Amino acid sequence: MLMKTNKNRATRTRKGSMTHLKEENIRAAAVEYLKKQLGKGKSLTTILLQALDFGTGDVIALSPTPLSPAETTQFDWGHVPPNMAEAKYITVGNLSGLATPVAKANDQLVDLICNSLAATESVCLMENWLSDAGDAWLQRAKSLVITHGEEVYHLLTTAHRDKKKIEDARREAEHLPVFTGAVGRIARDVSAKVLALKIITTEQLAAFSTTVECVFAGAYDGEGYVVWIKEGIKGTRPMR
Repeated sequence: MLMKTNKNRATRTRKGSMTHLKEENIRAAAVEYLKKQLGKGKSLTTILLQALDFGTGDVIALSPTPLSPAETTQFDWGHVPPNMAEAKYITVGNLSGLATPVAKANDQLVDLICNSLAATESVCLMENWLSDAGDAWLQRAKSLVITHGEEVYHLLTTAHRDKKKIEDARREAEHLPVFTGAVGRIARDVSAKVLALKIITTEQLAAFSTTVECVFAGAYDGEGYVVWIKEGIKGTRPMR
């Protein structure tokens, strides 16, 4: 089903809504939000802010349901009503309450990353904003974890082009209020070193940034994402 709102193009997929932000003021607001999120991140996102030209390329909003133009730019708010039909009472410690599931665009992001990893030497790096390199839980992580000093990153390569593996990485990396990641390329010999040591250097992050063709950030209070795709890149798209 195709819906048009002014110059923005919203496409409803099997797993949610994908809105191409064409209207100048809406695109500008999305880019500003993306830069703000990157500015809250760690080494990789700091490098990306300096390396990338967000004035060109496509900007997309991924959301579980279609958004109005006003909702599209309300990046810090959720817009999906709670599903009261599936509400359950839960107890955590001494607290009890009614928990209501909310639809999210996780599957759309997983699809986008899965598509992007088809190219040779493609990798996806997700920053873990909350964790530090010494955290005990990282030993039990299902995804591939690498570090940069005390910083934690979840790495996906073409060998991880499996939706369950991508979802494991997304789930372990994503924390409110900041979740960012990027898709680019790392040469095979460099990738082998990173995988062997489970460490990525500043120089390797900088080299990766020059190849980045897609950047994403969590938005809409955890319900969706804002995505930037480099101009001329056609393979990095969510599946419909």
